[in-house]
Parts: sequence; structure tokens; C-alpha cells
Amino acid sequence: MSVFEELGNPFLEETTDILVLDTKEIASSSVAHSVQNVQKVGKEALESFVQERLIERKKPLSDALSRNSSSSAKAQRKDKQKVSSLKNDVQLFSHLYIISLDDFFSHENQRYPPSLSQEGKLRTGAKNDHLQCFKEMIRPTTQAPEVTCISLDGAGIVQMLNPGKAKTFGEYAKNVFIPFVLSQYKSATRLDLVWDRYLPGSLRNTTREAWKGRS
Repeated sequence: MSVFEELGNPFLEETTDILVLDTKEIASSSVAHSVQNVQKVGKEALESFVQERLIERKKPLSDALSRNSSSSAKAQRKDKQKVSSLKNDVQLFSHLYIISLDDFFSHENQRYPPSLSQEGKLRTGAKNDHLQCFKEMIRPTTQAPEVTCISLDGAGIVQMLNPGKAKTFGEYAKNVFIPFVLSQYKSATRLDLVWDRYLPGSLRNTTREAWKGRS
């Protein structure tokens, strides 16, 4: 009763907008349209599923329906995150007027370093973005240097070599992978084959867990 007296009776609202009961925030028109037409959208998806998979047989039954998503809702979430970050920055810089710069920069001033994360989520990037920097730093050579030890990236070799006619992992290892690795010995007396390890707390394991959550 106290909630009804404070916020009002939600069943007496005459507006057609979708709003949050406690904060009275009105949802965007795209969200309201999706909610109001959810039955129509679901019926159209069902008819499309039956037509394409059972009648016309253009797609297999295992082909899942595409998920309906609102781009405007995602944009609004990003905008809210930006506003929240800006508010934190305002509070942060207001502290500069109270304490000295030496004291200010001697402590962590944010919960998550902005250079590494965004709202607590680790920033990701593409490895290909670094290739251009490496090209400017490294001079290409046409002759391999004489060394006593060689280290090879196992996962990189698997991605690089064409399996050819191999149909099983055993055939691929025997006819493709192992011959290539042995051909790298040449003058070296030691060869190390390095594979990925997903150690707890590592950046690689964090990325792997993130991708597992998407699948």
C-alpha cells in the first residue's frame, strides 16, 4: 500500500507509452513497438519457419531462427555507459581542486583503468592491427639464420598447413604436420613446439571464456 501511495497505481495509467513503474522513465518508441507487436512478429517468424523448412525445404530444420534485436536499445545502453563514465570523470576531476597533484596521482583514481577496460569489461583488439608496426621495425630476410634451437607455434602451424587429402587427425599428423616439423630441424639440434595454455587469470583465458559465453 505504501508503494501505491507513493508512486501511484500503475493500472490507472492512461498513457500508451511503456514506462518503468518506479522511475517513470519512458522506453524508446522502437522498444514500445517491439513489445506491442511481439505476437505479430512471433507469428510471422513461425510462418517463415514452416514455409522455408517444411514446405519449400530451402533450409534444414536445424537452422535456428535469427534473434530479433533492437539496435536503438543497444545504442541507448552505450549512451548510458558513456554518461555514467562522464559523471565519474566529473567527480574525479573535482577532487583535483581539493588535494594536491602529487597526492592525487599517487593513488588509483578509478576502479578500473580506462586504458585496459570499459566499465569493468576488458578491452579487446585485433592482432592484425599490430602487423603494420612490426613491418616497419623488422627488415625482411630471404635466408634463414643458422641457429641451434628453433621454437614453433603449434597452433599457428595447424592454421598454416593445408590438410590436403587427410580425413582424420591421425592422417593429418602423420602426412602433413609431423613431416613439416621435422623439416625445420636443418642445422638446429633442438626444436621446441609451443602450444597455447589457458591459465586461470590470464588474458588468453579471459578471451576464451568470453567467446564461450557467446556460443
